[in-house]
Amino acid sequence: MIYPYQIFCMLSKEFFRPSLTDRLEVLRGRDSGSILTGAILVAIFIGPRKKSDKPASQEKECIVKIVYSNGSLTPEEVIKFFVLSGQAQSLFAECIKAKEVIREANALGIKVSDDELQQFADSFRASLGLYSIAETTNFLKNNGLTEEDFEEFCELSVLLPAVKNRLADEKAVKEFFIRRRSELDLAQISSILVEQEPLAKEIVARVREDGEDFHALARQYSLDEQTKLAGGYLGLVTREMLPPDMEAKVFNAGKGEVLGPFPMKPAYQLILVEEVLKAELTNPVKEMIREKIFKEWSDRFWADGLKITL
Repeated sequence: MIYPYQIFCMLSKEFFRPSLTDRLEVLRGRDSGSILTGAILVAIFIGPRKKSDKPASQEKECIVKIVYSNGSLTPEEVIKFFVLSGQAQSLFAECIKAKEVIREANALGIKVSDDELQQFADSFRASLGLYSIAETTNFLKNNGLTEEDFEEFCELSVLLPAVKNRLADEKAVKEFFIRRRSELDLAQISSILVEQEPLAKEIVARVREDGEDFHALARQYSLDEQTKLAGGYLGLVTREMLPPDMEAKVFNAGKGEVLGPFPMKPAYQLILVEEVLKAELTNPVKEMIREKIFKEWSDRFWADGLKITL
């Protein structure tokens, strides 16, 4: 899998500076092996300016632009668009995560071997259809990138899982499981969504008292077009995926119990608890714990929000 920041962020080791006009680079996006069409994923990050032999007084400020057939975009335009469209937080958070991965790798003494770099580089180039040196060189040139940028990108891509595994080693995973096991429980549920509360209560009575089939009633009455044809089946959910009042009732319910109605403005929701699965320390649960540990580690860097100055 290509992580989002890998799509658009070529990270220098002096990644973040106060100004936001130093460096902008564009990399055509990939997601699960497919080129994203109709859009460009843009990363703005700070790195050292290219060295110049000219005196500082004669050197003009270099503003990188995104050039397209009918004009160009400046870094300021890109930033403003992301901020106003609500995309800035997630994009810049990924850039910050990338910087902190490099910092953490250095602190932990994690090194990347040449073989690891080469293996990732070959795989990434193949995913973009870059099978020759000429194709790769042209791709980098057309996107304002250098070979050094690509090497740093590959290094970052290899370091991320290495840092994650070090932060969430077997000891950390077991300690997390012991302390927070209930967070990892899963519930298999189905749902009916209706507009009126009286109808919701009627459906509950028909299931509890008359023994009618919940899934058949979901196909008949539910307003949720995504689950209606499947009899309201939602699948597996975690505690954090549910509202607090619903979560407590679902994970304390017995198999086959119908809960609700829960007010879900402007509708009412009924839940059929198919099964509650108490967490066991299996390999999938271990991976879930690693993701949680790494997310909590990275989220703290923007817990107080981000401030952008132009």
